[in-house]
Amino acid sequence: LKRLIGALEPSVDGFLILGSNGEAAFLTEGERKQVFGAAREAIPANKPMLVGTGGEATRLVAARNSEAHEAGADAALVLPPHYYVGSMTEGALQKHYETLADLSPLPLMLYNFPNVTTLALSPALTAKLARHENIVGIKDSSGNVAALTDMMRQVSPNFQVLTGNAPTFLAALALGAHGGILAVANVAAEGYRRLYDAFRAGDLETARALQLRLNPLAQAVTTRYCVPGLKA
Repeated sequence: LKRLIGALEPSVDGFLILGSNGEAAFLTEGERKQVFGAAREAIPANKPMLVGTGGEATRLVAARNSEAHEAGADAALVLPPHYYVGSMTEGALQKHYETLADLSPLPLMLYNFPNVTTLALSPALTAKLARHENIVGIKDSSGNVAALTDMMRQVSPNFQVLTGNAPTFLAALALGAHGGILAVANVAAEGYRRLYDAFRAGDLETARALQLRLNPLAQAVTTRYCVPGLKA
């Protein structure tokens, strides 16, 4: 992990630890703490460390947020609870996130990944949660450009919208997303850095060419082979 962070560091603005490709779902609480420590040692102080803390129970996530804070994390990325998916109404999810935001010593980012959770954080719910002063952004891995458009229309420009869907990275940036947290960037960080910089510089032709060239790789490691493919 430390070697990977060192290799990626020149091309990225920060790191997400214990996300989906960090295989957080398979780690014990003790192993999670080991990962916290190793990552914090390797990540430069001037680059943020986000930590995935999502879980089924509000109290478990609250405890993980506190542990992440103690380990030096800068923000927590919180996947919604989804085991009892039929009971995860918008009211239940709103209460879960707002309770966590009230308790957390870290700023929170929402994590919308319906391919994993089988539920989506709607644009309307995201906009409500974005009003909480301690909920500062979202990682949207849905790839749903229409929903992203609706969300961008409703949230404040200061709400940090980051896409987690590499095949629609350029589209998300064009809609106003601030950046991306991309699985494929673990193996192609330089290419996505160039795409991002080209877009910010107004060079849409270069950004578009990079998006088209990188898409087969992004699709291979996210939808065709998933986590094992990325590791290979």
